[in-house]
Amino acid sequence: MRKIASLVVLVALAASLTACSAQGEAPIKGCTPVKSGSASNAVTVSGSFGKTPKVKVHAPSGKVSTTQRTVVKIGKGAVAAKGKKVTVDFAVYNGTTGKELSSTGFDGKTVPFTMNSNYLPGIVKTIECSRVGTRVVGIIPPADAFKSTGDSSLGIGAKD
Repeated sequence: MRKIASLVVLVALAASLTACSAQGEAPIKGCTPVKSGSASNAVTVSGSFGKTPKVKVHAPSGKVSTTQRTVVKIGKGAVAAKGKKVTVDFAVYNGTTGKELSSTGFDGKTVPFTMNSNYLPGIVKTIECSRVGTRVVGIIPPADAFKSTGDSSLGIGAKD
């Protein structure tokens, strides 16, 4: 049986959103977050918000067919929705190996982007419906990441 692991993303919504509900909060009209699952719930995250987190990826993260999202810390600010500008700190891990692939460094130099299709669909799905100040884990299958090609520059194989 062929196992397809996934990409693990830890995102911390930082500073501002240019103005949907995070899990555990009352729903906001027009925003339905991606559901959590056993793979996203298995990632453990600790440490202060805004600082480099300690992340434990239970690799391989298993076979997932859709993006999973688990909220570690619920923020209280504006909500990330399609088309809105957000700034984030993030760390990306290979779901097969658990190895960190990329990170913003959590040094105050957040990454701004617009919630649209110019980015990996799984990252947008992970962030969408999160409030400023939220820490969220996303488990992203190849279909919502780099498809069957992977990304050799990041160390992501076609089945990761």
